[in-house]
Amino acid sequence: MTKKVLCMILLTGVFTAVSFPIFAESKQNRDLAEQLLIVKKEKENSEQTLSIIRQMLSKESATKSWAGEFVKMIDQETSWDKVKEYYIDAYAETFSEKEMKDMIAFYNTPSGKALVQKTPEISRKLGTMMEKIMGQLKPKIQAFILEKLKEDSKNRTEKK
Repeated sequence: MTKKVLCMILLTGVFTAVSFPIFAESKQNRDLAEQLLIVKKEKENSEQTLSIIRQMLSKESATKSWAGEFVKMIDQETSWDKVKEYYIDAYAETFSEKEMKDMIAFYNTPSGKALVQKTPEISRKLGTMMEKIMGQLKPKIQAFILEKLKEDSKNRTEKK
């Protein structure tokens, strides 16, 4: 029994010693990830995206009495304060220290700053294009779903 306890204490000490550098690296990666979010203006981009979503929801549900409540709920649950840590986690877990340092350096160049500045414009243009594509695709999707529902209904009827 004493050997097992001693072994467990020893393993715990080894695990702690081994994991400490990993934690330190993780902390450094998290700090770099936060710097990267700042130079990429992720907060502003996130808020702008939410603004676009708010506008779309308002248009879609302008006649609904609950639309305002729905938009408010979306705002509360997706505010930057609530999602910032998820962004940091995603960047810190995905990119190495060197990659984040390189990206931070790039985003501080004139070309990097131009990319950050023009990304919302690109997003708007792509969003408009996707709306057009989806508008054209909508009748096809509806027809496809209707056909599949009819097939499912027919198959259920035949099985009885």
